[in-house]
Amino acid sequence: MDFEGGFADLLVWSFLLAGVQSIAALVVDGYRRNQGHPLEELIHAIALMYQEELPAIREALERIAERGEGDE
Repeated sequence: MDFEGGFADLLVWSFLLAGVQSIAALVVDGYRRNQGHPLEELIHAIALMYQEELPAIREALERIAERGEGDE
């Protein structure tokens, strides 16, 4: 993966990821409170996918940050 942006770009992507995660958590929590919602199983599946993928995304961002620091 070729990353030509700087540290500021990495911070922007990190904040965007955190914002999406927060919104997803609020949506999931809202649906969780409504017991018997027809999309409840789908929302749980989406939440599990996010929980599995976020650590991999965080590790990739950390690798990009480390590689960027060594280039400067």
